[in-house]
Amino acid sequence: MTCFMIFMKKISLLISLILLFQILFSQLKKDSAVKVIAHINYQSDDKNLIPFSLNNPLTLNDFAGPVNSNVTGDAETYSGILLKYYFSHEHGQLLISVDVFPFFDKSKSWCRKESRNDKTLSHEQIHFYITAIKACEMIEEIEKYHFSIRGYKMELQKISNDKNLEAEEYQNKYDFETKHGRKIEMQQKWNEKITQSLSEQLCFK
Repeated sequence: MTCFMIFMKKISLLISLILLFQILFSQLKKDSAVKVIAHINYQSDDKNLIPFSLNNPLTLNDFAGPVNSNVTGDAETYSGILLKYYFSHEHGQLLISVDVFPFFDKSKSWCRKESRNDKTLSHEQIHFYITAIKACEMIEEIEKYHFSIRGYKMELQKISNDKNLEAEEYQNKYDFETKHGRKIEMQQKWNEKITQSLSEQLCFK
């Protein structure tokens, strides 16, 4: 191989590296052109959906759904986290505003007549607190995530799905360890843990 051929191979390699860096820089520039702001939504057009609020704890009257005869528990809280987003363009940047909505569904949450007391309500309130905590964690995850222009919809949906699944698993763990509120000492430990965690969430401050 001649010196000229070696030289040309080096030039070709250098050009390839330059092109690769240009592609990577271009992609990085595109991704940095996505700005996402996420916040808690406190309003709902659906009268059955109660938005979470530190100043609006649940009452027994909120458990308005039909009793599920297939469940042996005293009550059941139907809560979750909805996610909506809106986008606009400004100065070449994609702006995404995300509404994170932790809710309690009155029409699907129920409580047996003989169990409508403060003890049952306290246990169910912790379920709603857990939902609220996971909503704050979802906001944190959204705000630190580097979204892509082409894939932000799927990326947001994945974060939402993952966090809702995580919330469901945590709710099940809570019920398992407290035996649905029947283990008084364990219930008190969960009350303290969840109340402390909720007080530390920045999205409600």
